[in-house]
Amino acid sequence: IVDKTGRLDDFELSMLERAREWRDVVLAGYEDVHYEKQLGPVSIQGIDAQFWPFAIPDFRAHKKNISLIGDYKFGPNELDEGLVGPQMFLEAWLDMESSPEIDTVSVKVFHVYSDTLFEETLTRAQLPALREKIKVIILSTLVCEDTLVPSMTGCARCAGMVRCPATAIIVQQALRPLPHLKVQPPET
Repeated sequence: IVDKTGRLDDFELSMLERAREWRDVVLAGYEDVHYEKQLGPVSIQGIDAQFWPFAIPDFRAHKKNISLIGDYKFGPNELDEGLVGPQMFLEAWLDMESSPEIDTVSVKVFHVYSDTLFEETLTRAQLPALREKIKVIILSTLVCEDTLVPSMTGCARCAGMVRCPATAIIVQQALRPLPHLKVQPPET
């Protein structure tokens, strides 16, 4: 973790250092560390290929048949299990789907700003349930426009955001103070 821009202030640099220290402690004893390496996409029966999920964790490592996935969150917004849970489930599922030798995945999400750690350990025995949970989440985002619940946190990583009417809703909400600008939803 480095400041590639040279524009971070002392507080932001201290957050980078805390994340770096946490990462080094967590990775002790693990091998074959990869940084920002994509997991997936993985196909899901009944879901169009353009919506197959993928993830890019900040790091992934393993020892024997155990995988460790770590992500840092730097923003000041509060996080809770409801926000980070789906990400942890997705990363664990993608890791096990793409690595048959892995039996257990430990996912750790460190919210640097609040010094909060979210952890989840999932096993291969949970793989079918994880697959169904991810499928339900994806299908729930593909329902008709009347039931969309757009959010910047939910939509920012969605592969379908450029075609989605929910994205237009978010942009319109953001531009409300600028009524002379009009945004049209995409044709569906």
